[in-house]
Amino acid sequence: MLPSMVSVLTLSPRDNPITLPQAIHLFVAPSAPSPLTVRICADIHRLDPPDPIVFVVRGALAEVLPSIAFAQRTAHRTVAGYVLIDPVFPNPAADWPDAPVMVLGSTQFAERDARLRGWQFQHTTTDQDVSSCVQRFVEDVTLT
Repeated sequence: MLPSMVSVLTLSPRDNPITLPQAIHLFVAPSAPSPLTVRICADIHRLDPPDPIVFVVRGALAEVLPSIAFAQRTAHRTVAGYVLIDPVFPNPAADWPDAPVMVLGSTQFAERDARLRGWQFQHTTTDQDVSSCVQRFVEDVTLT
């Protein structure tokens, strides 16, 4: 069970959802007409989740996290952490990441890239692995 003192937002395509109980799920359609980051930030604004927020993203959606983080700072929202599941790694940014990052994956490439960036890495292969890793990460970042 996720701690109630944090909002966990998942960003995933509808055809490959992240299954986390008690999370706020944002399904992203990459082919929609408006820019992806604008749509995600508008959805977050509409939902107005309580602080702090932990973002859980899958695949290529990780590439937009630096822009989303900037928008959250602008909106005076606190981000407690980021969980990237089998990610396409975002380009480095001077002000991102602004919170701890955990990478969940199944390849040596993902592990190497995460560790080179100084991020935590955990091998995962099932939705149950993902769920338990996210729960531990959320507890760690919100209790410290």
